[in-house]
Amino acid sequence: MNKNRYNEFKKNESWNSRFIWTGLYNNSKYANLSVINFLRETKPFESISNINNVNKFWSLVDKIGIKYSDWCKTKDSSLIAEELDALKLFFIGCIGEYFFYKLFEKHNTLYIDHKLYTFNYVCPRLENEKDYGVDLTGVVSSNENKSWNCAFQVKFWNPYKENYQMTYDILSRVAADAVWNDMINKNDTDNIFVCWLNNDNKVSKALRNSPLWNNIKFIDKKVLNDNINNKVPEFWNMFFSDLNNF
Repeated sequence: MNKNRYNEFKKNESWNSRFIWTGLYNNSKYANLSVINFLRETKPFESISNINNVNKFWSLVDKIGIKYSDWCKTKDSSLIAEELDALKLFFIGCIGEYFFYKLFEKHNTLYIDHKLYTFNYVCPRLENEKDYGVDLTGVVSSNENKSWNCAFQVKFWNPYKENYQMTYDILSRVAADAVWNDMINKNDTDNIFVCWLNNDNKVSKALRNSPLWNNIKFIDKKVLNDNINNKVPEFWNMFFSDLNNF
């Protein structure tokens, strides 16, 4: 399933349409506001250094998100304040999803809860697949003899915000999307990976007490910092180079 999805994506890998905002109600395309056009025109990640943890990285992306919103205003003067705020968040989300995609491409093994997971065939959902919650799909294994399909929910939320919480409502939609579209087998465990910058203390009681809890693993800021800085510290520079060369 997900291996085939990956092969289809790699045939003509493109992020162009994924980086185009579709408006407040997802009913139109603003091609002139493409994130890729912004990256090519302004090179905001060109002279970045001393980024060596996810909190610093998020703060950088947050600041550049404001620049992107300002840039959009120069391209379309009719944009209202609500749209400009949404565009900043859209930019942050795009970079967050691309960050996790490139991480799995460059370094596909992560220690999570003292267990080694290996991720293969990770890619975004295909362009012809409607988005109901799943951001990335892949195949995961925890030993040489067993592998299974998995889905990823990317929430590139502000790690400094105390009130951001992962809820049952969010992840039940992700699970339903993944099962319905044959992205995971509902009978597997550890098949939904939450990619975010908080930690698993910031989850709702309803989620923690639900059967869905057995399906979930968190790729949080501790996992990211420990794995990147101890295993692939060069990833940061490689990632910024990728952004500079779209």
